[in-house]
Amino acid sequence: MGAILDYVGAQGRSPVRIDDRFLFDEYKPPYAGDLDICRRLFADRSIEVPGDATAHARWPGGAVDCRFLDFEALKPFVERFFTPSDEVCRAIRLLEGKYGLTDYGSLCAVYYRGTDKRGETELPPFRDVLEKAREIAQQSPWLRFLVQSDDAGFLAAAETFLPDAVTFTDENLPRGTAQRFQHALWLLSTVVIMSRCRYLVCTSSNVSIWMVLYRGHTSGVVQYLKQRRRVRRSTMPEDPGDDGDYWIHGEDEIPAKRQ
Repeated sequence: MGAILDYVGAQGRSPVRIDDRFLFDEYKPPYAGDLDICRRLFADRSIEVPGDATAHARWPGGAVDCRFLDFEALKPFVERFFTPSDEVCRAIRLLEGKYGLTDYGSLCAVYYRGTDKRGETELPPFRDVLEKAREIAQQSPWLRFLVQSDDAGFLAAAETFLPDAVTFTDENLPRGTAQRFQHALWLLSTVVIMSRCRYLVCTSSNVSIWMVLYRGHTSGVVQYLKQRRRVRRSTMPEDPGDDGDYWIHGEDEIPAKRQ
């Protein structure tokens, strides 16, 4: 998305097509060369991006307060270039059937981006994130939890803290040479699923941004954001800086009980 919006800024228009052949190399099978896997992940939608979107769209990237994403300007680009493919939609339906995900209004997603992300932004202790999830559960005890993370320690903690949660253990594949594309397929599928949940508790990362972008709003989102001083500051407004409470609530600060 960042490169697309850089092009828009330089050319004043949306690209007609994108050469995807050399993107996402880490998710390609060995020796795949210029194999274009984007067409397997994203639908080819030939829709026009409005001129006002090209004028206002900006890509923040990394650790940023999701409340300040310009959803109206970014939505046409998400729909044009990043609508999930039929293959991804089939994977989503498989997961929905496997885990009984029939009512997104009764689900709370919890996403923790760990491992190497510690070099870019301050990460909260596992317990703090899971306590946030528990706070929501206390207000809405009928909720089911979905948990996703690249950190095995967090997944283990979640299984103890939220014993009835779906953790996508089978789909959380390592990026081994034989499983690269499957890793990408299941990851994108769970991103879309978690974006649809009534509530989303997340740390700050590009994956979190995409969950919120697919969601289309920040209602029900609870995000942890604290940047390290050595990391380039966000240019987005209302950066919380290095002091204060770093749990950011979206439009609904207190979960509403089911009527």
